[in-house]
Amino acid sequence: MSHTIETIPYRGCTIRVVSDDDPINPREDYDHLGTMVCWHSRYNLGDEQPKENAGEYLCRMAAEVDAGFSKLNDLYDEAIRRGSSRACQRINRRLAKERVRVLAEHFVIKPLYLYDHSGITISTGSFSCPWDSGQVGFIYVPLKQMHEEWNSKFPDGHTAQSWADKILDSEVAEYDAYLTGDIVGVIAEDEDGEEIHSCWGYFPDEKGDHDYAVEEFKSEIDAHLDRQAELETQLCCNI
Repeated sequence: MSHTIETIPYRGCTIRVVSDDDPINPREDYDHLGTMVCWHSRYNLGDEQPKENAGEYLCRMAAEVDAGFSKLNDLYDEAIRRGSSRACQRINRRLAKERVRVLAEHFVIKPLYLYDHSGITISTGSFSCPWDSGQVGFIYVPLKQMHEEWNSKFPDGHTAQSWADKILDSEVAEYDAYLTGDIVGVIAEDEDGEEIHSCWGYFPDEKGDHDYAVEEFKSEIDAHLDRQAELETQLCCNI
């Protein structure tokens, strides 16, 4: 059941900011730039939960954008089929180095860390507690997609990398608000406690506040009350 976080008197009404206990999952209902990939034994997190391990997933990403890496990966698979352990070791070392280069050239990738203690919270930065937290996956976006989306013209002097970095951080913060229940609804009630209007699904802003939600909601209440006053005036004139 929703609980009241704040009560605000406004134009003869009462505005209540309440917890949204049935919020939408932003990774399912909103469009996003990044792809959030997670591995966890108990939670289905993010956009994808691959059966392959993280190293294999990253190799597949690299192979999809770099033909040379793809050929090298095929050589590694062939060495495995032949049972040549020496060749496998040699090619695997090359793959590890090339994977770092290819991914850095073609993607912006940020790690995802999960803290699991009386609830879960997710971040692109690690948590201080080593026992209840650890890396759970990563979020990424291809640089090619960044240039296509913004026609290579990024705001405020950003590069493709720095702008992608900012967006991915905001997407993770949004998802964290969902996981931690930091989403609110706003309800307006009249003097008798009857609901006049309500809106739900307000995520915190960049500062972690919901103040903007109240200001947006007040404009809707103003419109509602002004329409009501106009109807009452017309009714009085017709009597």
